[in-house]
Amino acid sequence: MSTFDLEVFEQTSNHYELRLSADGQPPRVRSLDRAAVDELITLVRRDYSTDATAYKVYGATRLAELGTRLAEFLDGDERWLTPMLAHPAGAVLRITAEQRLRHLPWELLAQEGPS
Repeated sequence: MSTFDLEVFEQTSNHYELRLSADGQPPRVRSLDRAAVDELITLVRRDYSTDATAYKVYGATRLAELGTRLAEFLDGDERWLTPMLAHPAGAVLRITAEQRLRHLPWELLAQEGPS
């Protein structure tokens, strides 16, 4: 089983950085615009707040969509998560996020469709 460490943190007031390390290999780094982070946080507040209908309904489609959106956010154009999720022996993903992103429901991470 492979272990991956993903860090998401604010680099400047307008940019965030994602850093992915895997089994002692050099980390891969990707920049994110603050607007992309703000959009994700807004989506989570709308769909995952304690007042949201999706939160109250077991198996709600909106929660599955939110899990897919979180995975797409981390996967990015570089497809960082895709190989991890396809690993037959499984993988451990440890996420370290700065304060604004720490509260996101990372446990919902999901790939759209069958893996």
